[in-house]
Amino acid sequence: EGGKVFGKKSQLAWMQGIVTKKESFPRSGKPSRIHIDDGSATMIVVATELSKGDLKKVGIGNYVCVKGAWKKKDSLFRAHSVSIIQDPNAEMAWLLEILDYHFYHNNNTHPLQP
Repeated sequence: EGGKVFGKKSQLAWMQGIVTKKESFPRSGKPSRIHIDDGSATMIVVATELSKGDLKKVGIGNYVCVKGAWKKKDSLFRAHSVSIIQDPNAEMAWLLEILDYHFYHNNNTHPLQP
């Protein structure tokens, strides 16, 4: 169910963005969720046993980095860790990483590749 990165199958991924919504379902037993906007789309992030404590610390408006696995069949990102990023330059750096990936790597012109 993982995607491909540089032509290789990947099980883990990460994304950064702003938390736009937070949901918890204490009575149903369903895992807590946050919605993250990375500037291109909004992704639903579900807590796992590893990240449920992290999710409790996150609030709407926080800029976060989420590491975990994309589950295509559920259209959910299952988080292994969620970190609040305090660096005011982090959002711009993330956009540059995305541009770097899409421009250089998709065109096979990255200056660091042989």
